[in-house]
Amino acid sequence: MWKKISIRWQLIALLSLALILVQISSLSLDYLSDIEQRKTLAIEQAETLSFALQHDLVRAVIDSKADTFSDISFRVSGFESVVMLSVFANDTETFQYVREGFTPPEDLSLSAPTQPVFSDRYLHIREALSIDGYEFGQMFFLIDLTQYKTGLRKQLISKLLIFPVELAIALILAWWIGKNYTRPFLTLAQAMKQADVRQAIFPKVKTDAKNEIGVMYDGYNQLTSQIARTTSDLKYLGEHDSLTGLLNRYAIEEKIAASLKNVQQPTNVLLMLDVDQFKLINDAAGHAAGDELLKQLGQMISANVPSDAFVGRISADDFMIILPGCKLLDGISRAESLIQAISDYRFTWKKEIFSVSVCIGIASFMPNEYTPQALTLAADTAVYAAKAKGHGQLSIYHAEDKNVQQYSTDVQTVATIKDALQEGEAHFELHAQAIVPLQKQTDLISYEILLRLKNAAGNMVYPDLFLPAANRYQMMVDIDSYVLWKYLETVTAHPEHIEKLAFVNINLGGSTLNNSDFQNRIRQAIERFDFPWSKLVLEVTETSAVGNLAQASDFICYCRELGIRVALDDFGTGMASFEYLKNLPLDVVKIDGSFVRDMLEDPVDLAMVSYAPVSYTH
Repeated sequence: MWKKISIRWQLIALLSLALILVQISSLSLDYLSDIEQRKTLAIEQAETLSFALQHDLVRAVIDSKADTFSDISFRVSGFESVVMLSVFANDTETFQYVREGFTPPEDLSLSAPTQPVFSDRYLHIREALSIDGYEFGQMFFLIDLTQYKTGLRKQLISKLLIFPVELAIALILAWWIGKNYTRPFLTLAQAMKQADVRQAIFPKVKTDAKNEIGVMYDGYNQLTSQIARTTSDLKYLGEHDSLTGLLNRYAIEEKIAASLKNVQQPTNVLLMLDVDQFKLINDAAGHAAGDELLKQLGQMISANVPSDAFVGRISADDFMIILPGCKLLDGISRAESLIQAISDYRFTWKKEIFSVSVCIGIASFMPNEYTPQALTLAADTAVYAAKAKGHGQLSIYHAEDKNVQQYSTDVQTVATIKDALQEGEAHFELHAQAIVPLQKQTDLISYEILLRLKNAAGNMVYPDLFLPAANRYQMMVDIDSYVLWKYLETVTAHPEHIEKLAFVNINLGGSTLNNSDFQNRIRQAIERFDFPWSKLVLEVTETSAVGNLAQASDFICYCRELGIRVALDDFGTGMASFEYLKNLPLDVVKIDGSFVRDMLEDPVDLAMVSYAPVSYTH
């Protein structure tokens, strides 16, 4: 509660409390002083009375007469504070005076010490009754302290009457002090309230003070200036691509969301650019060259779009452009100009010259027509359709377009493949297709591993659907690694099955053998699994593999040293020749069925089949 009160009111409350405490302390000191004054008066009066009655009391002890006691009682009654007087001779009480109306306390002890003793409102004192050195007895006095008249009451009344005036003056003073001395703090607090950290807006505070207030204000201004600069830098870094200086994916998605909400612009166009064969340039000239190319492309794109357009780099070689208030035809014209400008551009790196082209997907949209994710997917789909046409092409998003539908299917398929690779709700199944020799009988078994995919709903996704998508999105290496590892995990758990195994063929994508990740996976498998590697055959298809096999010849030789064989499947369907095969490190060539099917009727097929087993099959 106290922390919620303003400093001004806290100061007023503290000053008022201090004044009250001072007043209470003053009254307490007056009261304590009054008590000490009463005690002093009581002791002095007891001594005076003792001296005044000394001879009379001695005479009363020696000659106990009623007249004497009556005279003493009369004289003592003149002292209102004395409420009781007793005289003792030989420990026998010979005389006692009790003021009329006074009842001695039940616990009153008449054997009080000779030193004054105070209890509650009374003074107890006992003194010797003696003359000229002779002691005749003891005198006991009980004096009521409250009977003394002091100035305490008047003081209390005066101070209580003056206190409201003092308090009012103190409150006025506190208000003035609070108003003037807390104003700098209120000014600073108000500036802090008005500050907008997200926008890096901080009001400045000014003062002529040269004391601590001036130091505090200067510190605040310096601190907020530094925060504003840092916030601006962080905001820029958070919204811009560090390589090209363009907006990053987060920022461009924010712009898309804002454009979809802006009803002031009825038509807008989203362009998505994908650099054709960027990976080839990156691999051939190096990553530094690739980075420089992206920078120059970013500058070229920015120079060829309107000033109100938003340009961003959303991935390695993909750019996105928002054209606010742009009609579809104008967007198409802008995209064609970009394609032409980039096509005319030549990228030079270390005396090498590269031609560059881009494909552009176009998605026209109105406010609230899409969600940001759906609009991005539409533009991405259009890019896919453009790339399907070739280099330097553009495509406009239409939901009914076949390429669009194919891309949408691929997106779902790729998501299913990723889920299966992570062993989520979707999963892969390994099936075995038997390989049976026709020339001889054997008890050993041989088979080829076939891969099947089931989605999260348990429905089969056939290879002719998911394998092309996996090839298009460079997922074959991950799939091949998964199949190899899963098979070895399964079969090594059953040694009796391995004993009956002649060989197993595992199919690989065309570029898998040449992939360093897969090669490392093979080496890990060799170290981990106890498997007779001479029974493993890695099989690739001729249509995509002959060039890759040549590049992977060193790794194939490494495999063959361990006994692992390499087979070329569907020989004859691609561009390979027998002469080309002479230099490849192959163990098995599987002739395509199109030759075997007609070899009894077609002499050319018969000649090729007859020749191949002699030279190249094992």
